[in-house]
Amino acid sequence: MKRILTGSILQLIFVVCALNLNSCQEMNIDSQAEFPVKLETDAQPQYSVLATSPRTIIFNISSNTPWKITSSEEWCTPTPAMSSASSLVAEVSLNILDNPEEKPRTATLTIAGENYEPETVITVTQDAKSKLVVQWIDDKMGSETSTAEFKIISNKAWTATSSSMWLTLDKEAGTGSAEPVTITATAAANAGKERTATVTISNGLEEQTYEVIQKGFILEFAGLDEMENPYEFTGNGTGTTTAEQNTKTYSVNANIDWKVSTEASWIELEKAEDNKTFTATVKNEYYFDTRTATIALEAADKTLGLEPVEITVSQMGGDVVYDGKDHTVDTDGHLTLTTTARVTSRFNLKGNKRKFAIYEWKFSDTDFTDDHAIDLNLDGKPAAHMWMGPNVNFTTNSYKFQIAGSLYSLIENKVNKDSRNKMHTLRVEIKPLENNANKASYDVFLNDEKVMDTVEIDISAIEVGYTLYFGFHASSTGTASMTISSFEVIPVE
Repeated sequence: MKRILTGSILQLIFVVCALNLNSCQEMNIDSQAEFPVKLETDAQPQYSVLATSPRTIIFNISSNTPWKITSSEEWCTPTPAMSSASSLVAEVSLNILDNPEEKPRTATLTIAGENYEPETVITVTQDAKSKLVVQWIDDKMGSETSTAEFKIISNKAWTATSSSMWLTLDKEAGTGSAEPVTITATAAANAGKERTATVTISNGLEEQTYEVIQKGFILEFAGLDEMENPYEFTGNGTGTTTAEQNTKTYSVNANIDWKVSTEASWIELEKAEDNKTFTATVKNEYYFDTRTATIALEAADKTLGLEPVEITVSQMGGDVVYDGKDHTVDTDGHLTLTTTARVTSRFNLKGNKRKFAIYEWKFSDTDFTDDHAIDLNLDGKPAAHMWMGPNVNFTTNSYKFQIAGSLYSLIENKVNKDSRNKMHTLRVEIKPLENNANKASYDVFLNDEKVMDTVEIDISAIEVGYTLYFGFHASSTGTASMTISSFEVIPVE
């Protein structure tokens, strides 16, 4: 019995050991199991970006093995470029620079995992830099049906559009090309005022806008740049006719009837019959200062609503020679003559000045403290010498106008000291008689009032030219001054 029990116990022990051994073997196999290597990404195989300010491309990588990204181009770089030690999921950004070239470019990025196949390849294509060059129309288009060409160079497809129906384009779209494309713009005839249309040219990335101006009613000065001093007339002429430098012929470009005008009485305007030119003539010689005037072109038909086209012209002061002393010219070009006792202070115009003319002085101030005479001397044949006041050397000449050796009286109570203190204008007119070519008339006006009876003299022995003197002479005494704002000579032909 004892042997049987002992044997049973041994068998039981053997079974238990066998079971325990089997259990240990199974536990050892499970603890040594291997997991598969994996690398996954949501990146797309291909990306396209703009040339300028391209977007940032972002994708994710999930991996249980180390990885890295390589780029074939420096302008496209990943961040991060490899996995961190503890990272299972990483966000990757592709940073892309602007494309400075006028052609597209491509970068290839390769994602490789350690002990992992296959590699992941990503292609990034960047658009070319925009090139849009337009050679535009330089001039205005004619008012008639007219055409003009411009050119487009673009490395991308382009469009061209006109804002107005009266302006059409023979090409409104095209493909990218290195060669210029010529486009013809056609403007319909314009029977109205000048008008403007806008042409917009775009290649999708860049847009340019230009104006087309079409002439309408045409009225303009032409050829001013080709004229010599088109805006300036000289101050004084020589000889018996108006000097050539005081006459200018202006050209006019117009498709309507027009007229020319000026507010200045000293400019004479004459329009040519061909409707293309007009002549401006300065009728007066002018001294001491510069004066200006406006010459205006206007449509003959006021209903057209055109504004006048104007230029400003000037006449320079003429040459003046001063005798004696005590004369000043202020910033306005006004001449002041001053005398004390028997001091000469006057100006003269030497040379062949006209005999037949209207001589006119305008005064801004006069001060005849004493009864000092105004002296006007017109040398030549016949000689003329006027004393508007007392002559202490030759008393018989006081208040007289001596012409060709004869004395003619001024109306003394109209030219006395008080009248001269109120003097604004003095005018001496020497004109040929209309009904007798051998005689001339002399008249004197103070403030537009006649102060001498008309004198008619024989001029059959006349010689060309006067030397004119005007102001104060030593033949008179006392204190006086006068400021002459202008002096002009108006020829009488």
